[in-house]
Amino acid sequence: MNPSLQPSVGGSDDTTGPDEKTVQGGLYPQLPSTSPKLCPLHKQVLELYCCDDKQDVCEECSLVEHKGHRVVHPDEENEQELSKMKAKIQRSIQEREIIIGQTLPQIFEANKTAIQELQAENMVIFGEVMKNMELMRSQVMDVLQAYGASTDNRIESHHYKLQDEISQLHKQEDELNRLTNSQDSIQFLKTFDTTCDVDMGANAQLETLPQKSVLSGIRSALGVFREGLQDLCKGSLASIFRAGRETVLDAPKARRIGVYVDQQAGVLAFYRVSHNQAHQICCIETEFTGALYPGFRFWTGVGSTITICQLG
Repeated sequence: MNPSLQPSVGGSDDTTGPDEKTVQGGLYPQLPSTSPKLCPLHKQVLELYCCDDKQDVCEECSLVEHKGHRVVHPDEENEQELSKMKAKIQRSIQEREIIIGQTLPQIFEANKTAIQELQAENMVIFGEVMKNMELMRSQVMDVLQAYGASTDNRIESHHYKLQDEISQLHKQEDELNRLTNSQDSIQFLKTFDTTCDVDMGANAQLETLPQKSVLSGIRSALGVFREGLQDLCKGSLASIFRAGRETVLDAPKARRIGVYVDQQAGVLAFYRVSHNQAHQICCIETEFTGALYPGFRFWTGVGSTITICQLG
C-alpha cells in the first residue's frame, strides 16, 4: 500500500482543536452558529437598530458611525409602534362604523326629504304659471330627479367604499398581530412602513358627498322665479350678459330699448327710451374682434314680438 494514502492516526504539530471549523468538503455539514451577531467593525453585539439607515448596529456604532441618527432598541420600539398602529386602526374602524351607522343614513334621509319637498313645491309654483311654461317645469323636474339619483348613487358608493376600507383595516390589524408574534424584531422594523401604510382619515371624505347648499340654491332659484315671473313676462331689459357673466341692471324697466354700437371705438351702450327721450342704462367698453349681429331672447313665450327700428 502506498504510504501517502494511509490516514494519519498519530499526533502532529498541525493537529486542530475541537473548536476549529470543518474544512470545505468534510464529512459533516457545518451547522449555523447560534451565537449573537457581532459588529464587523467593533466586535460588539448588534443589539440596536438605526431607523435612519435601516440596519442593525452595536453600541459603538451608535456613538460613532451613526451618531445623530435615530437608534433604538428593537423590542421597545416594536412594542410602541404596534400599540400606536393598533390604536389608529381601532379609531379608523370606529369612525367608519359611525359614518355607516349614523352619518350616511342621516345624509340620505335629509336629502331624500329635501328633494321630495322641492318636488312638491315645484309642482305648486309651476301650477300657477301659463301653459307655455310647461316645458320649463318639466326640465326642472328632470334636474331634480337626476340630482336625487346622483345623490343616492354617491352615498351608496361611499357606503361600499367605507366597508371596503374597514375590511382592509382588519387585514392590517391581522398583519400587525402576526408581526407581534414574530421573534424577528429587526425584520418588523424593516417592513413596518410598507405593512401599515393606510389612510386613517374618514370624515374628510364626507366633503365629497351632497351638501345642503346645492338644494338651498335650487330652492332660492325657485323663489326668485316666483317673485320675478311678472317682471320677466313684461319683456323688459333686466340684466346684461357679458363673457358668460350676468350683470343685474338697477335702471327702471322699459318696453323700448335703445342700443348704440361703435365697433371701432369698442363701445356698446343700452338706453331706456321713453317719451322720445333716451336714458342710458349701461355702457360697456371692450374690443370687438369680429362682426356684430343682433340676438334676442323671449321670456314671454308664444306670441311675443320685437321690432327693430332706427333712431330718428
